[in-house]
Amino acid sequence: ILAKKCYNTRQIYFVWFIEINFRFNKYEVSTMKEAFVDGVLLDGRQDMVPQKDRVVLVEDGKITGIVDKEDKEAYQDFQIIDLQGAYLMPGLVNLHVHLAGSGKPKKKPIDPVKSVKQITSSGLMRAVGHAMVANFAKTQLLSGTTTIRTVGGIADFDTRIRDEINAGKRIGPRILASGMAISVPGGHMAGSLAYIAHSAEEARDYVDVIAKDKPDLIKLMITGGVMDAEVVGEPGVLRMPPEYVKAACDRAHELGFQVAAHVESPKGVAVALENGVDSIEHGAKPDALYPTVVRPAQKAASSRFLPPVRSALPAGYRLRSPAGCGPPRLRAQALPSTAPRRHAGWACRRTGRSGGFLPQSPARPPGTARRRSGSR
Repeated sequence: ILAKKCYNTRQIYFVWFIEINFRFNKYEVSTMKEAFVDGVLLDGRQDMVPQKDRVVLVEDGKITGIVDKEDKEAYQDFQIIDLQGAYLMPGLVNLHVHLAGSGKPKKKPIDPVKSVKQITSSGLMRAVGHAMVANFAKTQLLSGTTTIRTVGGIADFDTRIRDEINAGKRIGPRILASGMAISVPGGHMAGSLAYIAHSAEEARDYVDVIAKDKPDLIKLMITGGVMDAEVVGEPGVLRMPPEYVKAACDRAHELGFQVAAHVESPKGVAVALENGVDSIEHGAKPDALYPTVVRPAQKAASSRFLPPVRSALPAGYRLRSPAGCGPPRLRAQALPSTAPRRHAGWACRRTGRSGGFLPQSPARPPGTARRRSGSR
């Protein structure tokens, strides 16, 4: 169990995390049988209501059951952990993160290429940058996000931090990392968080380069983004030619990787679907291309549309990495209502109110989306 105090001018917040199979420093998650009582349970369902007088049972670091407080026989041999009115909820899952950015608003735009070049200019600067990015990952966990999926980062920082967390050398969430992405001249994040491919062959070769860092997925930058739009309000200009996309996807699939793609226009969606992309990040509103190009391609492909931020897995769902399927994948599997409920993690915080339970933004009303890390 990780405990942290977050101080505010009006209140003191306590944050606990019960993270399955996580190791903090040299200590493993306790193997004791623990019962978390006197909390307010938020189960993550769409129609959820705060539940009192419920007890969460944990054995060997896994959530094995949720019972009524009155059912004392169910937890009579468990160590009692009194939450004293804290809110207990499933750990959040953020499927679109750029760990190179803190997510904080900036007074003026920065030059990402110049910034990354400076961070990677020497061994000392790389060490400083690595520590900074690792701290951003830690902040994710302490904010209640127990699993993140990174989709474009600096050099090999993301995969190294993932491995350090898994080895118990750092505190942080479970990470599915893409490492550097692949872009084109003038493309989204070209030269900063993405390699620049000048041909289909180079796009294919960069997949091999990225694979050396042992990522969990490959990321492509097919269209432009908000930060590099040539015309305000038009971020989805197609940048990457279809043959580049196909070459990169084919090679990634040969190596057992899934491919995610930054796409912000209907034309980009069509190119992604027609050339093997597995998940579309951001997406676009339907237009004239939708019924004639996008919809048919979507039916013929196995691609999935993923919004930048997803809430936690609902109660009764679990996160798993199926054996024998190449790199780890997110897969939610429905469980019977009577089965033990397992989650990527649970987070709780003591607070005097029912809403806004993320510690960094106590005044945010419930249901309001968080600012995610990095840029679009």
